[in-house]
Amino acid sequence: MSDSSSTWKEILGGTAMGALITAIGQIYLDNKKKKTLASQGVLDASSIYSAMNNCKTNSDYKNIILYTAHNSGERILACRHQFVSAMFEVYAPPFNSMIERIQNWRIDSSTNEILSEMIVKGKVTSKTTDMPDGRMKDIYLENKIETSEMFMIGETGTKLFYISFMSEKGDAATVARNRSQMELCLDTVMATMRKSIKKL
Repeated sequence: MSDSSSTWKEILGGTAMGALITAIGQIYLDNKKKKTLASQGVLDASSIYSAMNNCKTNSDYKNIILYTAHNSGERILACRHQFVSAMFEVYAPPFNSMIERIQNWRIDSSTNEILSEMIVKGKVTSKTTDMPDGRMKDIYLENKIETSEMFMIGETGTKLFYISFMSEKGDAATVARNRSQMELCLDTVMATMRKSIKKL
């Protein structure tokens, strides 16, 4: 008879029943871990939405979208089709929602030009009227977006993540006035997304 300090694993470890119970216990722990990871993903998304909403409420950026450039799960290579999709969005009048319209867009030459500049510099500021002609410029003009500021968030082998802050105002004073709110949002989104990317 084992003493009372023995663990159940020690007591049962040498029997078939013990092996079965140990295996069931491991399955339980693995499932619990998966649930924890899933729950954390929802909480992380909530943090991103909260940061974006705070920026929208306290600044002139009334449409903020977190995008991913991707290749439908495959590595992004020049020899493969490339797409862009909106992942998270917050918006307020006068803008309309764009998230459902920007799903699996084939990246055209104009979008590639903007993304390339952002990748090289880490950010890109664009006046919509000065953007290269293409689908992105068309939807920005349709929604009366005057300026946008895009920032690189992070990447994996199969996805690139970036965020865009859009406003109907584009003067230097407006940009300067909103800088602190945008930076607060960026800090949260970057930290949360980069933590999430490490789990991919």
